[in-house]
Amino acid sequence: MHWNEDPTGNGYFAVEEIHFTPEIRTTDRNRMQGQGQWPTTTYFGKMTIDIQGHILADSPTNHNNYKFRLLELLMPLRVGLVFDRQVGTFFIKYTGQSEYWYTDCGLEATPDIPTVALYPSVSACHLQLKSFLPFMYGANSGAKHWVA
Repeated sequence: MHWNEDPTGNGYFAVEEIHFTPEIRTTDRNRMQGQGQWPTTTYFGKMTIDIQGHILADSPTNHNNYKFRLLELLMPLRVGLVFDRQVGTFFIKYTGQSEYWYTDCGLEATPDIPTVALYPSVSACHLQLKSFLPFMYGANSGAKHWVA
């Protein structure tokens, strides 16, 4: 599925904001007889990918088709099977960068795509994906990239 472009001519998901938030894991060790804490090791856990935008279409029918196709991609019926522990792979290409960056991901929360009765061909959309790593890989180089 293409975001921010319209390859089919009937609708697309216009991305307005993306936030990358890695989870920071540490075990606090309080000083027993003093102020503060002892320094401890810090690890990074999963990374939440928070995407906000609008689904835009030229008719209510195309809007619904696009919305349901997006939901089928994000919540496939095959989720939970032993051979499939991820929903998909998230790719992004930053302006000025030579390659796409990617990470395998699942859902952090169910997609929020409300239906608007008085404006049926446009709706706000909020997606929360979960990357299993706190960074992304370069599609060609394999290099690790911090995005948060």
